[in-house]
Amino acid sequence: MNFYEMRPYLFSFIIAMIIISYSLFHTPDVETAGKNFNVNENIIIVDIDKIKFQKRVARKDYSLDDGIASTNLKNIERAVGTYDDAVDFDFVPDTSNLVTPMPVGSLKKIYPKIARDMDVEARLSLEILYNKDGIVKNVKVLGIRLSKSLPGKLQDEVEAKFIRDAKKILLNHQFSPAIYKGVKIPLKMSTTFQFRLEE
Repeated sequence: MNFYEMRPYLFSFIIAMIIISYSLFHTPDVETAGKNFNVNENIIIVDIDKIKFQKRVARKDYSLDDGIASTNLKNIERAVGTYDDAVDFDFVPDTSNLVTPMPVGSLKKIYPKIARDMDVEARLSLEILYNKDGIVKNVKVLGIRLSKSLPGKLQDEVEAKFIRDAKKILLNHQFSPAIYKGVKIPLKMSTTFQFRLEE
């Protein structure tokens, strides 16, 4: 192969080498004139006492927030801080100095008839508000789980009956007062409540 036959290949090779060399070794100039690169400009001093913390949320299987039974999973806002001057159990710094409420006497025995007929049990996640004398003043249902799955609206109906009966059992029932460092206090705490079929 003579020089005249290699000329197109040689020309292509030289052009390719120029482009590769340019892209590998050429660095464009960065315009830095007039810019102040002060390292400390992004540091912010924060007063911890003025910070507002993010709301706590809990997953739910069921809620009566709007009065309609729903099995859609979504986040619900949990109560934060105090309510009616009640101390939130989750915010008590030293729970070893806290005596939690216990039921005085036995709780009412109520069980939804529809659930009993279908051999369904339930476990409810509740947030209970006790006044300083230990009486249950508010019951908020955070979630419910049935022992077996039911079809559509039937499940909604059974869940609603369990929630209704849990509130009937607990509201205004006398518990021993919550005592923190020797003083009776109103208390809000989360707990679970189970409906079990008697054998």
